[in-house]
Amino acid sequence: MRKLGERDETTLSLSNNAPIGVFDSGVGGLTVIRALEKAMPNESFIYYGDTAHVPYGPRDPEEIKFFALQIGRYLEKQGCKLLLIACNTSTALAYDMLRQALSIPVVGVIEPAVDKVCGPKGAGSLQEEGNGSAEPPVGVIATQAAVISGAFQKMFTSRQPHRPVYMMACPAFVPLVEAGITEGPQVEAAVKEYLAPLKEKGIRTLIMGCTHYPFLADAFRVFLGAEVDLLDPAIETVRRGREILAGMGLLADNLQPQRRFVSSGDPEQFRKGASLFLDQPIERVEQVVL
Repeated sequence: MRKLGERDETTLSLSNNAPIGVFDSGVGGLTVIRALEKAMPNESFIYYGDTAHVPYGPRDPEEIKFFALQIGRYLEKQGCKLLLIACNTSTALAYDMLRQALSIPVVGVIEPAVDKVCGPKGAGSLQEEGNGSAEPPVGVIATQAAVISGAFQKMFTSRQPHRPVYMMACPAFVPLVEAGITEGPQVEAAVKEYLAPLKEKGIRTLIMGCTHYPFLADAFRVFLGAEVDLLDPAIETVRRGREILAGMGLLADNLQPQRRFVSSGDPEQFRKGASLFLDQPIERVEQVVL
């Protein structure tokens, strides 16, 4: 397996102005696009929203892996220089597979988020510091598939094995966001149902372990209060991607970056939802069924 960011013949031939590939099950991964446009405004990108198969959470893990591999190979063939998996479920199930299958660097959304809380692997773990279970508990909300995979738990255990981590599957959140419902009674009821057990545990950090969830952040803040920090993995994922591209000498200097939006489902429906969540018009969405 290539080391993250290691260059081979394929990456050596890439232009620094080649696009970054980003994919998610739907519009949720646009939180990564928002972070990408803020942190790296010169970068072009291709965003693939697999809206024909959203939500991923209840699906069979092997099916999700198949979708991820098809999309990853498609974005690689489009000339992308880096792949950002803007989907926690796909990261949990397909990250290692994509790193082995593709010739370009791959960044998922789980490890950067956990590193933000704990520090890199081997740095500042509770076991090393001898602090017992003194670190404040962390809550992680995610899809059912991501929770069942155990990916977050394994990552935390490798960094800080004694830190209390509480997981909660939130199946109602993704359909709400995909429908454009980010406030109101339905959201409030779902937030109370899923977050009340975590609040009772005394969490001090909530990792929004699905890229759809930051669109509901206002409702989370109201329910949890100001004493709980909300962590958006999109920001940390983009930061990790930028570090890799800088190390490879592939940061863009493009003054007119290109944006491409691709959907496996209804392109007009995706266009309307994406325009709303990005708060800027999207003129064209391609439909590509893999």
